[in-house]
Amino acid sequence: TNSRKAPKSPSRKTILPFLYSVSIRYRTVQSGQFPIFLEFNTKFWSITLSLSLAPSVSLVIVLPLVTMSISFISNGEAAVKSNYPPLSGRVSSVYSEVQSSRINHNLPLPSVLRSSFTIVDGPPSSAAGNPDEIAKLFPNLFGQPSAKLVPSDSSKGQPDKKLKIGVVLSGGQAPGGHNVISGIFGNDYLQDHAKGSVLYGFRGGPAGIMKCKYIELTSEYIYPYRNQGGFDMICSGRDKIETPEQFKQAEETAKKLDLDGLVVIGGDDSNTNACLLAENFRGKNLKTRVIGCPKTIDGDLKCKEVPTSFGFDTACRIYAEMIGNVMIDARSTGKYYHLNCSCPAYGACCFTHHPRVCFADSSKYYYYWGRGTTTYRRAK
Repeated sequence: TNSRKAPKSPSRKTILPFLYSVSIRYRTVQSGQFPIFLEFNTKFWSITLSLSLAPSVSLVIVLPLVTMSISFISNGEAAVKSNYPPLSGRVSSVYSEVQSSRINHNLPLPSVLRSSFTIVDGPPSSAAGNPDEIAKLFPNLFGQPSAKLVPSDSSKGQPDKKLKIGVVLSGGQAPGGHNVISGIFGNDYLQDHAKGSVLYGFRGGPAGIMKCKYIELTSEYIYPYRNQGGFDMICSGRDKIETPEQFKQAEETAKKLDLDGLVVIGGDDSNTNACLLAENFRGKNLKTRVIGCPKTIDGDLKCKEVPTSFGFDTACRIYAEMIGNVMIDARSTGKYYHLNCSCPAYGACCFTHHPRVCFADSSKYYYYWGRGTTTYRRAK
């Protein structure tokens, strides 16, 4: 399913303006002895303003243009429409050998998605706790039947029309975020099962939904991010959609783009916000369906259907590596040391390194992990 030929990457000749520096420096002299230098650099796409206040004192202001380059793509314009890569995008032709091997690595799809399937309704959904209170908060969503994908000889579960899907990255970054977008798009599903569909990426997190700031994602633009870390494909944000005015803005965006679906890639707060947005859309009879994708390195978003969130395993492995490095450094130099991470990650790392003592602060208790024992004490 992932053997599709990769989109042609820009050649080194194409990206020469991005690899070699061309600097234009302009010097002006004020009435005093304070010359001002203004420099424009094409390698780092920045403007540098240097003001000499004294022979050994100068004030330097650097204005990076790369961080602002996403605005150079007009709103709604396809991310790639020329031979030159957009300033805000990545260039796979300059990737290292390791990055190239990652980007071309084929990931397995669930077997049910490799062929025709049908959607079967299951028992009504509920809540892990306080179902009556949650039912009052979400009257339109609570109790909906659960869904299960079942292999089928027919194409009943397949979309029979072109779809318009929006996707947004919300909250802190986690490994795998880019692959969710890649999986939605043609390399893995959308273009294979609903050809001609459109995928919009909302820029800068939920604020992009409210402000209707988006780009149309293409295979050429998505390809360099496949199997790569970061959230810089469309960037993330921690804004919340919670006021009546903000809900109204989200409704207008969904109507303007005629969205069939909106995928929110985020953690517990982001998925709560997605649930509120879905409740609002359902109450207004909008056709846009909101899907929450569990992303968090904290490992605190799980249930029967979601045994773990993506990003948590990688985070624990990185934490464990860092802890091991610091432990060796501490034994070598006698330094004091500590690391700070989420409570579930503490436990996972303790099983790896077996520290003498591990302190984890929660709202009510301190957890002490020692060698082979776990002690709970009420916090003061």
